Amino acid sequence: MDNNYKTAECTLLDEIAADISAVDAHSSLRYLKDEWAEYATALALHRLANAWERRVEIAEATARQKGINP
Repeated sequence: MDNNYKTAECTLLDEIAADISAVDAHSSLRYLKDEWAEYATALALHRLANAWERRVEIAEATARQKGINP
């Protein structure tokens, strides 16, 4: 499942980068699609949630190793 997320992230970031390059070459960045900001925000929140979940997993594993019941 992580591989699907990485593929989707790479595809989305490639599309955003292509649009930024195209717009920057011809005009101002203010003409970018508003939806890219929404996608970038959703991507950042998703990454934050995954990082937080991973930290919780590590903390629980550490507690188990030390004999503490989380």
